[in-house]
Amino acid sequence: MAHYYLAVIDSCRGHYEEALAHIDRSLIKNSRNMKARALHGALLLKLGRREEGVNSLTDTLNLDPFCYMACFLLADLDTRRKDEALRLMNNRASSFVEAAIDLAEAGFYSEAVVVLRLCQSDNPMLKYHEAYFLHKAGNEGEAKFTLREAAKRCPDYCFPNRLEDIQPLEYAISEPDSSDARAPYYLGNLWYDRRQYASARECWEKSTSLDGQYPTVWRNLSFLYYNKTGESEKAMSSMERAFELDTSDARVFLELDQLRKKFRIPPFERIAMFDKYPDTFKQRDDLYIE
Repeated sequence: MAHYYLAVIDSCRGHYEEALAHIDRSLIKNSRNMKARALHGALLLKLGRREEGVNSLTDTLNLDPFCYMACFLLADLDTRRKDEALRLMNNRASSFVEAAIDLAEAGFYSEAVVVLRLCQSDNPMLKYHEAYFLHKAGNEGEAKFTLREAAKRCPDYCFPNRLEDIQPLEYAISEPDSSDARAPYYLGNLWYDRRQYASARECWEKSTSLDGQYPTVWRNLSFLYYNKTGESEKAMSSMERAFELDTSDARVFLELDQLRKKFRIPPFERIAMFDKYPDTFKQRDDLYIE
């Protein structure tokens, strides 16, 4: 792996001969490293050794048809490879992002952007990665336009969790005059998952300052305030804000009621909330029983 990453560094610098030498040494020790094999073919193509590159990538796909990086590198030469890759990836955003990350790791930013644009999913991380790779390639105008597209996408079921997701989101947040409230929300989720609670708080509070109308970020802040920083009053006001913004969310209703219970809110006050929102609490058995 040391030789693989030396190859990646040399490739990013445009030193393709040196990168190829490192990849050759890497493959001596582990000939089944598919990332290394795909990079080997990519470097041969970069060096103009087309026939060798095609043979190398084809051999890689014969060993592992799910090596998407190899599929896309061959796509311009054989459209069947691209069609097969798209069929296997089944429009999963995570698969396209992984393939793009592998390409961008070696400095192939333009190729990474092409891969991301093939996905028809509306997952925001596709656009955040695309914007970051455009930025790395020096296409600042396109990068800023793509960031605006990312910010507009629906945040439902978007849970970035890779270390490689951090830089694209930090890039989005760092843009001067950015009004994107979603990027700090996503990054806050990632930091909270990695137990970086101070960083998560900073991101989520920044998100609410940019857009105070998204209920989930208030709900997340409530958990952080109550469980990690001991700020009970802030926890309550944040959860109340989350429910106020979406009174149809039965999960937030449940979490708000549990919090009110911990605050020793009298039962008659709690039941008044249930009476006020019967269609919401009837969505969940645990709320109905409560």
